[in-house]
Amino acid sequence: MHFCESMPNQYSITFLLALTFFLTACNDEELEAPVPAFITIEDIEVVATNTNQGSTSDNIKDAWVYEGNQLLGIFELPATVPIQNTGNVNLQIGGGIFNNSLSNDRELYPFYNLYQLDTFLAPQQALTVVPKVEYTQNADYDRAFSIADFDRDAGQFERHPNSDTIFVRETQNNVFEGSGSGLAYLESDMDFFEARTPTFDDIPRDGRAIYLEMDYFCSHNIAVSVYTNNQQRQFSVINFRPSGRWTKAYIEMGPVFSTLFTSFNYNIAIGFTKPLGEVGFLYVDNVKLISFP
Repeated sequence: MHFCESMPNQYSITFLLALTFFLTACNDEELEAPVPAFITIEDIEVVATNTNQGSTSDNIKDAWVYEGNQLLGIFELPATVPIQNTGNVNLQIGGGIFNNSLSNDRELYPFYNLYQLDTFLAPQQALTVVPKVEYTQNADYDRAFSIADFDRDAGQFERHPNSDTIFVRETQNNVFEGSGSGLAYLESDMDFFEARTPTFDDIPRDGRAIYLEMDYFCSHNIAVSVYTNNQQRQFSVINFRPSGRWTKAYIEMGPVFSTLFTSFNYNIAIGFTKPLGEVGFLYVDNVKLISFP
């Protein structure tokens, strides 16, 4: 009698074990992550669409990858980026910079267009792409000093009255690109150099993006500043340490001009000082101020 009563319980236990196994298997399948595809980005290139844009030198550090309007992530270059949604995809890739050369201030550069990638990606597929970004068509370079690339002359920089030297056009040593770069050289008995752009006033002062791009190579700390009100006032913008090689800087100027919105007649100045008894140099190239109209 006891044996007959236990039989239904054994069947119930077997059924429950089978049901548990089935549900667990279903849950495992539901929880299994989709297999992504991968795109590899070694570098992002800058291309010019007209000669008014000047040099295409860049210092792009990151790839900002979007799918539709959704940011998938910011990836330090070179990068391999997982793409979860496979099949037909529309990706946008932007060039990211170190704002003011600060590695803890990473920004999507507003004057580069996004690179568009329309393609088909299969799960586990690996695709290498070389994004090419262009300067935005509405970027404004129209300033009194235009774009200083030193290919034809020493640029339109004006000498500070107390400066020991001026920018000269260097065509032999340490030329960044093209046929010349700007050079300010201080002999051992000199200690101060500063040059200014010609005066300009047509600059947005309402918070719009404004950047000063500059390639430079220097032996001592250099300073970038802004003069206002017919050079009666000077405001420090940023300092850079000596560089052992050519470096490109993206200097954010929008907040500077927003702060100085009541001022007029601006000049951007670049300079450096050094101790007597040492020699010093500053090479510059492709100095350009860019804003949105």
